[in-house]
Amino acid sequence: MNVIKYQSNLGRNISELLNKTFLVQKVEKQTRIINGVEREIMLLTCKVDKDVDVYYTFSNVLINQIQPFLKEINAGASLLVKLKKIKNYYTFDTPYEISIDEE
Repeated sequence: MNVIKYQSNLGRNISELLNKTFLVQKVEKQTRIINGVEREIMLLTCKVDKDVDVYYTFSNVLINQIQPFLKEINAGASLLVKLKKIKNYYTFDTPYEISIDEE
């Protein structure tokens, strides 16, 4: 029997950025059906050091924290955050910092 490892086409899991500070440059909200259940997902284009990649999260905590900044981010601003884990939950460490990306 062949076992095929499932690979997501969503990007990388945001948990890879645990305890790192990074810039969120773009945000896209989507709804996906996973195991027959409709779930909200957020795709974040993040700049870590000099690398830019897309990360995904299903975390309602992170989605709710990003929500107030959607307009600014999608208008070209970047949000500087640090990903923390408290108990079983991922959260962005506060304070947040919004900046206009000048490149």
